[in-house]
Amino acid sequence: MSLCASPRCEQSVRATSPDTLIGLVAGGRGVTLVPGIAVSSRRLSRLSVCVRPIDDPVGYRNIQLVYRNSFPRRPLALGVAKLIVSKLPDGTEAEPDWKNVKPPGVA
Repeated sequence: MSLCASPRCEQSVRATSPDTLIGLVAGGRGVTLVPGIAVSSRRLSRLSVCVRPIDDPVGYRNIQLVYRNSFPRRPLALGVAKLIVSKLPDGTEAEPDWKNVKPPGVA
């Protein structure tokens, strides 16, 4: 990967992994936006990277649970999804439907 050393350089680098993006910032290669759920304060303090939250009520990311209709462990998948929702960091919201999801056969 070739990165421009000039401050006037307008070359961009594309990456999809939050870890890669944060690593590029730690290496002095610019700034980035990452989801709050991808930020670990312990890891960032080791990398000497600063985090500045963006207070933007419009910004969001959708994460979907996808499984086959014939998936035999649907209750387990839904249980894992509910566990993930229950552990979301402060300020992160789940769709209201997740609060009422029940595995099949549960009234």
